[in-house]
Amino acid sequence: MRFLQTIVLAVCFGFAFAPTNAAAIGLGSLKDKAKKEAEKQVTTPPAPETPATDSAAPAAEEAESGEQGVAPSSANAGKSGDDFQLYTKFDFVPGQRVLFFDDLSGEELGEFPSRWKLNRGVFEVARVGQDPWIMATSRGEIAPKLMVNQLPERYTVEFEWLNRTTEYRGTHYVHFIWYGTDSYPVASLKLSANSQAIFGMKNDAGQFSTVSEKALPASFASGLHNIRIMVTKSSIKCYVDNDRLANAPRTAGFTPTSFAIDIHGDDADFEKSGMFFRNFRFAEGGKTMREQLDESGHIVTHGIYFDVNSAQIRGESYKTLADILQMLGDDPSLRLVIEGHTDTDGADAANLDLSQRRAESVRAYLMENGKIDGERLEAKGYGETKPIDANTTPEGKANNRRVELARL
Repeated sequence: MRFLQTIVLAVCFGFAFAPTNAAAIGLGSLKDKAKKEAEKQVTTPPAPETPATDSAAPAAEEAESGEQGVAPSSANAGKSGDDFQLYTKFDFVPGQRVLFFDDLSGEELGEFPSRWKLNRGVFEVARVGQDPWIMATSRGEIAPKLMVNQLPERYTVEFEWLNRTTEYRGTHYVHFIWYGTDSYPVASLKLSANSQAIFGMKNDAGQFSTVSEKALPASFASGLHNIRIMVTKSSIKCYVDNDRLANAPRTAGFTPTSFAIDIHGDDADFEKSGMFFRNFRFAEGGKTMREQLDESGHIVTHGIYFDVNSAQIRGESYKTLADILQMLGDDPSLRLVIEGHTDTDGADAANLDLSQRRAESVRAYLMENGKIDGERLEAKGYGETKPIDANTTPEGKANNRRVELARL
């Protein structure tokens, strides 16, 4: 980047984009050490990586609603894998049409992830436990190869972040940056371990300033976390796990054309632990449930999450389920069939069975928590038989893993 840009970023964000000399010296040895450390976890994944308020990391193909797998007994249908009370202020709803999704399937360990572009630094695919992750072995920046020239007006971003460092050295660890047409940042979310979340954005006058600042819990220093961003016509909201960290009005200066993930830490963090992320999902938002129902008679949602290989609903589903209950409450004559859908991965029979039990689980939740008459709701699992996108790409599969609601 240009020298002027580096100066601007250093003032705005408190860090330099280019790696320091200390990071550059001995980079090969740092990379080898971090890679070996990560791959040692194949047979012995570290125990503390599951956060207290979020369920364990799903397998890559289990990140959305209606996924594959053979689930245990559905005796707990309608109940949540998390405490739903934790999510009463959680209003994130994922976009409806997936534009980019990377579960790192088919990627080779030790290689740069093929669906990303490198702005600077060293990144590679590594394993933690049995799962592939994108690992940063130095300070740097990486961006998804988006097949769009302009970001949609409404969209969401989701990814999982794994930090195995427990010490705080005064440096931020993960930084999500939006860029404009001139390659200068127009907004950023900076998350510091054991410290704070800072959201900054260009204002109407074109000046970059901090919009909101919120303390992060000590638990963010290590473990597995879900980072989510929701951009609408009027606002930008940022979340970590079940906490909303920023809710800023959209300004005239917020006109991004791309975004990237910047990793910044102490050299010891990379050498001893590494930093990891995976399951990056970028989806276009769109019409409300009511608008979808009125126009087409059915609703497509990716906002109902389930535990891995299970029909048990997760707490992040709270907002989507609350919206469905609101719609049913506003129209007592409305009757719906709840449909479960999967992609083509896995056995046909297992997909059909899981989609049926997940649809039944949603029906049970609505009846129990909204006191909805069971006569107004039906549950039907279709497995992989009704795709809305091709099953040949990660994005297509992610679009096909869904729950739909249709008028009866």
